[in-house]
Amino acid sequence: MKLYRRNTDATANNNLNRLLVGPSGSGKTSQLVADIADMLDNNESMVIADTKKSLYKMIASDLEEKGYDVNLIDFVSPENSTIGYNPLDTIHINSEGEINHLDINSLSDILVPLDEPRDSFWVNSARDITGAAIGYVMETFNGRDKDFYSALEVLSKIIRADKNDDSPLDFLKRHNRGYYDSYSAIRYRSFSSVIKAENTWACVKNFASAYVTRFMTKEYKQLFGNDEKLDFKQLGRKKSVLFLNLSDTDRSTDRIVSLFYSQLFRTLVEEADGRPEGKLAVPVHIFLDDFASNTVISDFDKLISTVRSRQISVSLLIQSLSQLETIYTHPQALTIINNCGEMIFLGGTDFDTVNYVAARCAVTPERIMALPRDKVICLEDGKRGEIFDRIPPYSALSRIRNTGANKIITEKGA
Repeated sequence: MKLYRRNTDATANNNLNRLLVGPSGSGKTSQLVADIADMLDNNESMVIADTKKSLYKMIASDLEEKGYDVNLIDFVSPENSTIGYNPLDTIHINSEGEINHLDINSLSDILVPLDEPRDSFWVNSARDITGAAIGYVMETFNGRDKDFYSALEVLSKIIRADKNDDSPLDFLKRHNRGYYDSYSAIRYRSFSSVIKAENTWACVKNFASAYVTRFMTKEYKQLFGNDEKLDFKQLGRKKSVLFLNLSDTDRSTDRIVSLFYSQLFRTLVEEADGRPEGKLAVPVHIFLDDFASNTVISDFDKLISTVRSRQISVSLLIQSLSQLETIYTHPQALTIINNCGEMIFLGGTDFDTVNYVAARCAVTPERIMALPRDKVICLEDGKRGEIFDRIPPYSALSRIRNTGANKIITEKGA
């Protein structure tokens, strides 16, 4: 029996980015469990996107017993999170106490995306009022009150203003007079004239409400205000596992999840670049289940092209190669595929995927279509595709749980 076991040594300069490709029911999650088991050999952190929280329930306690610092951020039921998440924590403050304006610009841009070019005026104005709220909190709030929920409360106060009553903005007017060059004052001046245009201001408020203020719930208040908050940098310093519970059907949390991923990658890159060798002390591998049917990660094609040298790697679980192009452009999808060092094909009939695998294996598409259900195909950089026996469903759990089962030994033959 020839079972494939991946190389997980992040210190050997391998390309550990990976694609797991197969339709629903093909065993992607079971393969993911096997990959997690393989990771246990290394001093490595993991971030695991876990729809339905199934993996967290299955293996979290076992990973804790193995010495991992295990936490859950639950974007579906935030009150069930074991640790807090405050998006404002990644905003840099210099030695003179000045906030980084570009950090707030980036945060506002992700929270209020420009989906249609014709909406650019309203979107940019919505970004201005979002940025003003965030800047005001960063500039005037202290301690535990300096969190994202406070920014949402300030934003809700701003959007209560209208052309007949702009008194809800009195606090910003005072701040503008006293701190004219502050970020929030600059943003206030950029949108204050719009308030008098009733219809335009209504559109601006609608954009801000649709994307941002929806997170003003008591459950998200718990997540944003939790005294024990996630520090992304610790993932690259101490072996940890962070589970993310995400919905595979509800798109209402996409903006905050997209922001989370953006801050995760950016902070880990900063942590690596701040070290003399330019690498994380503890490698981090990020498992992204339902990658092509979930949240779009901003500039992911650029991220996957650059993070490998910092000992940051990803596993992407998708149903087909063509599915990638439903949320990424064709060039972006190709870049993502080309930056994965290996691909495991678990079956399927998608035309683009089958033809790609056939070309890599130097066989006809018909042979790929006829792949037995107990087989998988592995494509590695610089090698022709190879057929392996499928790992029995969830058999790798025994390795995670130390039930006495031996590790799978890979027999790499023809």
